[in-house]
Amino acid sequence: MAFLTDILTGMILGSGYDLLKAIRKKADYTIISIVCDVMFWLFSCGLILFVFFLTNDMKLRAYEFFGILSGVLLYFTVFSAPLGLVYEKIADIFHFFCKILFTSVHFFGIIVKNGVLFLGKPFVWSFRFLKKLLQAPKRAWKENMKLIKRI
Repeated sequence: MAFLTDILTGMILGSGYDLLKAIRKKADYTIISIVCDVMFWLFSCGLILFVFFLTNDMKLRAYEFFGILSGVLLYFTVFSAPLGLVYEKIADIFHFFCKILFTSVHFFGIIVKNGVLFLGKPFVWSFRFLKKLLQAPKRAWKENMKLIKRI
């Protein structure tokens, strides 16, 4: 039973890798592929550790590794081609949602930036006014000092 569970785990891992390949093909941004890679490897390690825990109480046995490897090979030889089209459609949907998400975040960023700049303009104007207001006594002081030096 443990060997069959390992074969099923290998098939799930192969399926996840096919989905990862389809998403990487469609990804416009490097950050999306990096995040997807990290998520795939974290999922894979978690799944393997979970299966090892369920089947043999975390005792590593050689047949478990052979079971996972044979499950991956079985998936790639039998199921990879028919499910590839399904994963491409899933990747298209994922790409569409990522495009909407990044566009809305970019649009929100533009709105926030322009709002901050718009709200900051009165402060800039008041700062410039105060600067000019304070420069008048400074200029007068310099001119008075020039006159005093002449005397």
